[in-house]
Amino acid sequence: MAQSSTAPRPPVLLFVCVHNAGRSQMNGGFLTHLADERVEVRSAGSAPAGRVNPAGRGVDAVRPVREEIERRVRGLLAELGIAA
Repeated sequence: MAQSSTAPRPPVLLFVCVHNAGRSQMNGGFLTHLADERVEVRSAGSAPAGRVNPAGRGVDAVRPVREEIERRVRGLLAELGIAA
């Protein structure tokens, strides 16, 4: 049987919150930025809102903890065996 020459798919990580309009979007954005294409990032909501909250609110919310979030995401990627 011939082996496939296709590259393996990256792991998929799903972020879920109620409205998929802030928290899951911010977390997905951080991971997408840090992992580049090594992780496929998706987000969903149990009761999705019609739109994402205004960008300023999300940016302001994560600004004080950006370095901590990046450190934790890098740690999670390392645990998964994915170089950040």
